[in-house]
Amino acid sequence: MTNVRFIDFQITEVPELTDNLAEWQGSVPAIGEAVNPRPLLVLYDQATAAPDFLESILTAAGYQQADQEAWLLGWSQGAPLDLAALMRHLGSEQLIIFGLDLAPLGLHLQLAPYVPVQLAGVWCMRADGLANIQAEKATGRTAKAAALWKGIKSQFLYTKHS
Repeated sequence: MTNVRFIDFQITEVPELTDNLAEWQGSVPAIGEAVNPRPLLVLYDQATAAPDFLESILTAAGYQQADQEAWLLGWSQGAPLDLAALMRHLGSEQLIIFGLDLAPLGLHLQLAPYVPVQLAGVWCMRADGLANIQAEKATGRTAKAAALWKGIKSQFLYTKHS
């Protein structure tokens, strides 16, 4: 008798994008509203947000007014999100995810941290949580910050889009 094995997929229910947008309290245009595309979406764990640290990272990457030149969105760890629909809605071509599990975002794959990869025409990079990177840096260790900077330099430096 042949031993048959099936891949074990975890199924995550993803609500309609319109259901999620209310959680951002107006920071994302509603479906149907005109969107001025920004090249980068930064999605981070809002429970462990470090806004000043995020701003310093983006400033080093060339963003002078990060909140106007990129989408910066805090999200609850484990909350489902139709990330593909959000990316289409916002018109972003780059994505950095800080400290969030990927499956609830509709990404059922493994991404090595700090390594940019292109998925369906979008450059993506997963990183540890902002507070985690900042705390490590405060102790004098810089492995995560250095890996983050290497990933950002390779694909996420800001260039003015007209």
